[in-house]
Amino acid sequence: YIAKDNSMLIVSIQVSHFSNIRAGNSHGGALYIVNAGLACQDISFMNCSTDEYGGAIFYHNEFNSTNYVNIIRNNITECSAKVGGGLYIYSSNRNNLVTVRFCLLERNSGSATKDQEFYGGSGIFVACRNGRIKQNILIDNIGDGSALKFYNKYESVLARKLSIDDDVAPVDKFV
Repeated sequence: YIAKDNSMLIVSIQVSHFSNIRAGNSHGGALYIVNAGLACQDISFMNCSTDEYGGAIFYHNEFNSTNYVNIIRNNITECSAKVGGGLYIYSSNRNNLVTVRFCLLERNSGSATKDQEFYGGSGIFVACRNGRIKQNILIDNIGDGSALKFYNKYESVLARKLSIDDDVAPVDKFV
């Protein structure tokens, strides 16, 4: 989902199962959320993948609206991506509270290597100004860097690195 304006919008998904989803060259193996909030609770992600960012979930927000991200009690297993094998979360907005709690991230993988500008976070890659990442379990996640990676640069450099497909979102939204 892509929000086109600065309004408050929350995508809510509860008690679901996503398995064997392959996004190919698009971000977000199972979920792709841009400039909206996300409430994701009691979800199972199994073997979801992308060649880009966010094996299970890709979340990207640059709007200044007051949204939130709640990723709570999810199981993310055997998902893969270049960066953020399980979760990729980016929010430059201080009003956007990002919470990831009580999640199990197991056997996810990140394929980016240390010689690339963005790598790591085989379980979770997060760049947010206002976040609570706690009481999660990360087991046997594989890739260069750590299973949980915090990135603290919010300039448009990271946004420009993302190659959003023209048919999915206008590129100028991220430049």
